[in-house]
Amino acid sequence: MTQHPASPPRLDTPNFEARAARLILLVFLAAICLPYAFVALVVPPNLVWSGLIFHVDDQNVHLMWARQAQDGAFFMRNLFTTESLISGERPLFFNLLPWVMGIAARVTGLEVVWFYHIIRVAAAGLGLWQFHLLARTVTRDEARYSRARVLALCLVAFTTGAGFLKTLAPQLVNYYDFIDRPEGPFPMMPEAFFALSALIFPLNAVSMALLALIIRLVLEKRGAGAIFFSALILANVHTYDALPLLGMMAIWAAWSLRGGDKASAKMGAAAILGAMLPVLYQYFVFRGSEEFRIKALTHTPPPPFIHLVVSFLPLLIFMAFSRPASRDLPATRLLWVWIVTVFALIYVPPTIFPFARKMIEGVHLPMCLLAGLGLSALLGDLPAPRTRRLVASAILLLLMLSPLNVLRWIGESAIENNASRWQYFVAPLSITQGEAGALRALDAQQGQGAVLSLPFLGTYVPRTTGKVTYFGHWAETLHFGDKLRRVANFYQGRMSPAQAREFLVRNRIRWVVEGPFERNFADGASTPSQLGLRPIFRGGDAETGMTTVYEVS
Repeated sequence: MTQHPASPPRLDTPNFEARAARLILLVFLAAICLPYAFVALVVPPNLVWSGLIFHVDDQNVHLMWARQAQDGAFFMRNLFTTESLISGERPLFFNLLPWVMGIAARVTGLEVVWFYHIIRVAAAGLGLWQFHLLARTVTRDEARYSRARVLALCLVAFTTGAGFLKTLAPQLVNYYDFIDRPEGPFPMMPEAFFALSALIFPLNAVSMALLALIIRLVLEKRGAGAIFFSALILANVHTYDALPLLGMMAIWAAWSLRGGDKASAKMGAAAILGAMLPVLYQYFVFRGSEEFRIKALTHTPPPPFIHLVVSFLPLLIFMAFSRPASRDLPATRLLWVWIVTVFALIYVPPTIFPFARKMIEGVHLPMCLLAGLGLSALLGDLPAPRTRRLVASAILLLLMLSPLNVLRWIGESAIENNASRWQYFVAPLSITQGEAGALRALDAQQGQGAVLSLPFLGTYVPRTTGKVTYFGHWAETLHFGDKLRRVANFYQGRMSPAQAREFLVRNRIRWVVEGPFERNFADGASTPSQLGLRPIFRGGDAETGMTTVYEVS
């Protein structure tokens, strides 16, 4: 009997979808873990790695909150600035996720950064799973949309917009947001994409998983209690996501009521109620804390609209071909409401939302789902299955040049230890042995007081020691520009001894660090020595430089 070769698996069958989803999940989890293993391997033995691979200052904010929980605090202070230390203002801020990290670290004795990554990876996997379930709900779990769901999974897990354009034609394309500078490969900010959020921020990974869960349950018209508590946690963990959620749920509830769909309106109301409670509490904190209010009003505008369009261009093109499927799938209406609400909110006047850019988180999910439907429709017009597979593979590989470029840049940053970004006061990924010893010495000090250093080490002080730093973060340190001038005057010897001592006493500074960065910044001056401050730690080596911690008596 003649045996015919087995046919290749069809891209529109449930069996293929299940196998593909498992494979995508495994590759995705490897992609968000292996870069950390690589960085750990390339760190020189005379340096101490932070456990982070991008924007250590922003991530150390979350770890700062976790460290306070580890030390027994429930409400969390901003340890990157000294205002509340001087005024005695009581802390009011609370965030559930770093609190859980801190409690886990306290129970186990491990550093909080371990639980930071455990939660990041777990939430990222959960988020991808919830996205797949959302895609199945939107498409009524019909077999004819299996290919679209697999493509959507690939898009959300492995693409970061139009970054491949920078790889293919760097001289022609410049759409990068000013915050991340041209040296970095991130269009806009990591929050704009699920893959980058999963690679870097556990708070964002948790938020996107909760968003996918909430939208899915709303569309399935069930689980009002689960919707309420998920929205409650989401709004507490990442309040910036609560405002788009409130907007889209209000529109969806009103639309459903108008169409006589009371069940959908009820689910939307549950999400609104759950999200409103943390928002109201945050407003209470905003009114009751001068420190929190100034930080919340930090101007973080969105990128220019053309940058947004170019960054999302591949998805926008594929989304344009999803209209036939959208007409067949009523649930896609909520996806469009989600996208329009987010885009509208991030471009409202900054006098209303000075933090507008941060509300973009999560919009990548509905865009990828609709893009998957559109790309599947395009492939369906091709004549042969083999052609469809080749075209789909080529498109996905092209789009994946962007995250590959991100990984390449992360590797370069790890090898050079962020040296190309020091001019922007971006902290190194790894600190010297002397600086690590200084942090341990500060951690052992008793009592309250602030630590004075440059942000290169200052960004690690709250996370590692639980102490306040006078000058450690471009946004969390209030009045950053004014403090930069004072710090420069102090380290560079432009203060008289009386002025320098008055500066230290007025700002409750008890410890002064003089490490490699501070000495280079001071250009030969040594104000702590000239003031006769008492050294309580000195360590390091000739290659990486010595670090000294002085106590202000």
